Amino acid sequence: MSSNKLARRYALALIKLGKESNALGAISESLNDFSDVLALSDRLLHKCMNNPAISIEEKRATIESVAQKLQLHPFVKNVTHILLERKRLSIFPNLVASFDGMADAELNRVRATVTTANNITEEEKTKLRNTLSQSHSVSSENLIVEFTVDESIIGGIVAKVGDRIYDGSIRSQLKEIQNVLK
Repeated sequence: MSSNKLARRYALALIKLGKESNALGAISESLNDFSDVLALSDRLLHKCMNNPAISIEEKRATIESVAQKLQLHPFVKNVTHILLERKRLSIFPNLVASFDGMADAELNRVRATVTTANNITEEEKTKLRNTLSQSHSVSSENLIVEFTVDESIIGGIVAKVGDRIYDGSIRSQLKEIQNVLK
């Protein structure tokens, strides 16, 4: 079975548990927190968890320590232990992506990515979040916005909301001018 199918099965189980216990938001937050830790430091924790020289007891203890520090939801902690014991921790990023997609649908959440050429202030982020939520008829609580910086856009903003892309960057305007001049 492919890793995506396995990840979807685990995510679906977590969705069912989350709906029963009214904890989808908390589970989503815990999954993303643990995923962030797995991705840190050149995936050092991930490499340790897949290292056959480290005993399963040491790996369990490490996960337990991380779970305590991050205050992971018990369901997420249990899933990480199951994945570890079944040597499937490598599917964790796919599990998180699957879960987030399902949870977003359940909770009527919309994800957005806003890219700017340089860092913007919190006030500007709030204004952008409000504008995007109004234009997509989504409450600002249900709009999850990730802000990124990409100097190659030169200036302006590129916003991706759901499956729609709004490109107001200087880079795209220059490309349009270049195409017209050809």
